[in-house]
Amino acid sequence: MKFIKTSSLMILVMLCLLFTLSGCGESHATSGVPSDAFDVCEVGVEICGEIIRVQKNMSGDGYTLYLPAFCDGVLWSLPENLEQITLSGKEIRDGESAQELTSAESVIFKSGEAEVEVRVLRSANIPALFLHSDDGNMDKINSSPDHSYGTAGEYSLISSDGAVLSSGALKKLRGRGNSTWNGTAKKPYQMELKSSESLLGLAKAKKYVLLANYYDPSLLRNSVAFSLAKVADGFSPNFAPVDLYACGEYIGSYLLCDKIDIDEEKIDIINLEELTEDILEEDPDTYERGGAITGAEHGSYKWYELPEDPKDISGGFVLEVDYPERYPDEVSGFVTERGLPIVIVSPECASKAQVEYIKEYVGDFEDALYSEDGYNEKGKHYSAYVDMDSLVFRYLFEEFTLNIDACVSSFHIYKDSDTKDGKLNFSCVWDYDCTFGNYNLYADLTSPETLFVASSETRNSGTMPSWLYALLGHEDFVLRVKEYYTEAFAPAAREALSSITDKADEIAKSAYMDDALYSGADNKNFFGADSGENFDEAVIYLTDFIEKRIEFFDKTFGDANQ
Repeated sequence: MKFIKTSSLMILVMLCLLFTLSGCGESHATSGVPSDAFDVCEVGVEICGEIIRVQKNMSGDGYTLYLPAFCDGVLWSLPENLEQITLSGKEIRDGESAQELTSAESVIFKSGEAEVEVRVLRSANIPALFLHSDDGNMDKINSSPDHSYGTAGEYSLISSDGAVLSSGALKKLRGRGNSTWNGTAKKPYQMELKSSESLLGLAKAKKYVLLANYYDPSLLRNSVAFSLAKVADGFSPNFAPVDLYACGEYIGSYLLCDKIDIDEEKIDIINLEELTEDILEEDPDTYERGGAITGAEHGSYKWYELPEDPKDISGGFVLEVDYPERYPDEVSGFVTERGLPIVIVSPECASKAQVEYIKEYVGDFEDALYSEDGYNEKGKHYSAYVDMDSLVFRYLFEEFTLNIDACVSSFHIYKDSDTKDGKLNFSCVWDYDCTFGNYNLYADLTSPETLFVASSETRNSGTMPSWLYALLGHEDFVLRVKEYYTEAFAPAAREALSSITDKADEIAKSAYMDDALYSGADNKNFFGADSGENFDEAVIYLTDFIEKRIEFFDKTFGDANQ
């Protein structure tokens, strides 16, 4: 496996003379330092019309300039109050060429008696996405705990060779996520364009998600999992790695993804939300809410008091299982009789009739699933309610990835109208940054020879049943799992393993910049797994883990165990 070495880039940053820093860190004062010492964080470069500023390192010592993969046509961008600045003894001016940065490992800026060395890091291979909020910074967005605050802005997407791929207005830029949002230095975001675009080959849409992968030192787990799902006949978002800049500052190596949504290029089902909105005189969220809005009691549900429904309310629905602690924050949903909270993602503002329909349908499936022979009191087998291929896939996928959130969070299910397929489909996967041995907090999931789902009858301290565990009590399901593993899943897993080297090489320099940016940040190892101190180590760990995981699954589910 080939990786770009970091030693030549990681130049020690030194301050030759302490100077006042007004806007990018704590101030230092010492005798002999001129009162008009300059703020190096106001120094930057302009590339393709985008300004990138020098940043103070999170560790508190030193400064870094993070450059995208494209560096042709680099121009200096200097603050207005800086009369003269020299670079390695050469005077430079605002708007002059900064081509020396395409090969420099560090540069020394000097103004008057103040002097500072700035490390220079450059990405490679992947595009850069520039975001600008109308606020001029990300402070309000980043400090909104529930993502309720968002703002308009602009964006620009530039390829690794400097071509502007797309640019325009942002209708809304806001935060997203749960554990990756509060308490982390690197935030995930959702951006909404004013008009639909296909960015980097993703599905044409207005809304896109930017995954931070903060807890994954390899930055690869989501992309590996999503690729595995596609090859194994599951459904996953399209994705592409990007270097992300916000309001002139580099904020890390991100994964640009499709938002899970109803669309012919995503979840291709009837859009019940749109059908409902079309027949209402007002927006659905302007109507009164009903039901158990604040709690998560078994059998409870909540809805909007909509005056009218479409004729067919059997679909489509997008559902998401989530923790009972989070469920009260969602506007529509229900809790099964066995205590599994299910959020109705779409239609988000569901009517009482819509909620009652899907609640009964899911409840009938659950009743059949937990019966000894697989049949409920209506005489229907659990397989009559679900796409069985998708259910078999999802069990193997959650078990193989060792997903702590299996069947309890970020666990999506969808159902089309009865005029079409009409069954629950479990093939849609999402959120795998703490998988493949990268979790050791509430459970030790660091061994590649572990069956976590098969040993977890309930989750969340016993408050949530695991449907996937219950399925293993039915011999017909177990036989299908073994058949599917040998025929389809095992080859897909090997293909995913073989793709890691190319994925790692593609983002290596971007990952080194991300490592450098967040080296002084808190909570990177919040979930307790020793899965690599840096990108290179993390990729080796991930590769080794999946290789051993395949060996274990071959023994457990392969031909010898049919």
